[in-house]
Amino acid sequence: MKEKLHNGPPNLILKTIKKLILSLLISFGVINSGNAQNPNANENATVDGGNITTLDGETYIDVCVGDGVADYVDVILENESGRVKQWIITDDQNNILDLPEGPPFDFDEAPPGNCRIWHLSYNGIKPLVTPFWHKHNKNLSDLKGKFDLSNYIEVERFQQPVGGMLEGGPFEFCVGDEEADHIAEGAITLSGNMGTNSTWVITDSNGNILGLPDNYTDVNFDEADAGTCLVWHLSYEDNVSLDITNANELTGCFALTNPIAVTRYQQPVAGTLEGGPFEFCVGDGEADHISEGAITLSGNMGTNSTWVVTDADGNILGLPDNYIDVNFDEADVGTCLVWHLSYEDNVSLNITNANELTGCFALTNAITVTRYQQPVAGTLEGGPFEFCVGDGEADHISEGAITLSGNMGTNSTWVVTDADGNILGLPDNYEDINFDEAEAGTCFIWYLSYEDNVSLDNVINANELMGCYALTNAITVNRTEINGGTISGGDEDSFSFTVGDGEADKIDADAITLEGNVGANSAWVVTNEEGTVILGLPEDYSDVDFDESGAGTCKIWHLSYEDGLEGLTPPDEGDHLVSGLGGACFDLSNSISVERTAASGRVAIFPNPTKNEVNVNFAAFSEDQVNISVFNLRNVQLNNKNYNSGSKRAVLDVSRYENGVYFILITNRKTGDKLIKRLVVN
Repeated sequence: MKEKLHNGPPNLILKTIKKLILSLLISFGVINSGNAQNPNANENATVDGGNITTLDGETYIDVCVGDGVADYVDVILENESGRVKQWIITDDQNNILDLPEGPPFDFDEAPPGNCRIWHLSYNGIKPLVTPFWHKHNKNLSDLKGKFDLSNYIEVERFQQPVGGMLEGGPFEFCVGDEEADHIAEGAITLSGNMGTNSTWVITDSNGNILGLPDNYTDVNFDEADAGTCLVWHLSYEDNVSLDITNANELTGCFALTNPIAVTRYQQPVAGTLEGGPFEFCVGDGEADHISEGAITLSGNMGTNSTWVVTDADGNILGLPDNYIDVNFDEADVGTCLVWHLSYEDNVSLNITNANELTGCFALTNAITVTRYQQPVAGTLEGGPFEFCVGDGEADHISEGAITLSGNMGTNSTWVVTDADGNILGLPDNYEDINFDEAEAGTCFIWYLSYEDNVSLDNVINANELMGCYALTNAITVNRTEINGGTISGGDEDSFSFTVGDGEADKIDADAITLEGNVGANSAWVVTNEEGTVILGLPEDYSDVDFDESGAGTCKIWHLSYEDGLEGLTPPDEGDHLVSGLGGACFDLSNSISVERTAASGRVAIFPNPTKNEVNVNFAAFSEDQVNISVFNLRNVQLNNKNYNSGSKRAVLDVSRYENGVYFILITNRKTGDKLIKRLVVN
């Protein structure tokens, strides 16, 4: 399909028709070309196609075709000669496309490609070019006769690109925070564009080119200052140079889309809050404000700012002008956070939760404000209580002896203090306290209701308690200390006597030293070797004549006690047990042993009379083997047993014997010596 070109303005049409008729007459031989220009001319005269240039003096020009807007190319012809002149349009292979009348030439209806503009001068020698040559694939090489061609002007025809349409945005970014700000893939769509080349173009609002990225997603807007820029898509042909600084400088065949606006806000700087955390006891009707200067803000930056109070989930509780304006006593129990917000004009505060904030903003760190319900102490009833301490026996207040009512608080504990408030203990329950483990004195039992902001760690005195708490009234506990003291004397705290020889065996006065005893009353106590049976309660240890006792071991103690002690009476008949003491505070010292050895040739039995058991001391037979037998009055043997000499003493069980008189026979198995002792069982 041949390329089609149109001549210039309509005022040339008549002239063109005349030339066309003339050419037809010449081609059919009706007239010759010389007669057409000058009937008297010489056909062999010199011809010159001349020199042609564009109006700018160039021999190359490009145009954008296909947009329905005329693309005229005007030329300047110089130094041509010849009787006949003709303009010729060829392709870049010199095939004749058209024989236009003359410049300017409109190329808009021709497809993209390259063509050439020539000027032909000739003297009419036949055959030459006719208006129909371009329809028969004629080439400049087909020209014959006396002619001359000018230089040619190359015309490159580019298809006019189509910019297309951008959809998406507008976009907003917070820049300057060193975090990349990219438009997401697919956020902008391009449709309807057409062109050999294309690129994305980023400009400011004045058209200054900020970037030519391969894709809009490649642009990091964080690297630009605050302001507004535009995203375009450019379709262009090879005659367009992008070595420019402003989009308004574009020349050649190009088309820009509509722009997408990108507004860049300077990222605010949150700054730092210092102060707190704060704790309040709310619900008592007393205003709870954070004091002026208790929170400091530094390093913040932003066009707008406000204080923000939220709960722990970010729900906005208030936007006060200043943190000191907030009365936290008017809020329920819980935790809230105080923030400072710096923000730009694209941020709306018509929200209910701080997590809904969008746009360019920055929140500081949060200052915690914990609101605790003010506890109620309640009332204690019971007591006062009295205990004797230091006797090694646990002293507890019985369950139910103290009652608590009307208290309220998240946490609670019992508190024991001395009279100065020093904390002696924090028991789970008052009945867990063993007051015997404390020294003598007065202490107080309290009940403490408190919230989680109260620490009991390392608190020495109740007056040091801080936070939300309440203490009840105090219950008094008086502790009295008893100490039997420490006694020492004799040979390594032991005395020895040979008994049964009729000579008094007493411990000398001042032979025993008593130290450290405490108590309103005191007494000396003599017990059996095991310390379970009271054998005597002398006014002084020096009053005891141990010769009156049989061979064996007894112990001397010192007893301190308070008024009202029960069971402290001298033994008359039978056993009197130490375990029977009670009803008041008492304490026994350590004991001193008294070893009673029977005189040589004698055997001691004790106690006598007895009802459970009897001790037989046969120390006089220490070098011999001993046999002990028991007979009743009918001479019936009830017991028979051999003992080694190392035993020195035997304990006979007579608890099953009937009341009456019995005889104990002690026999030296080595020498045959015998000894009979009378025993009464009652």
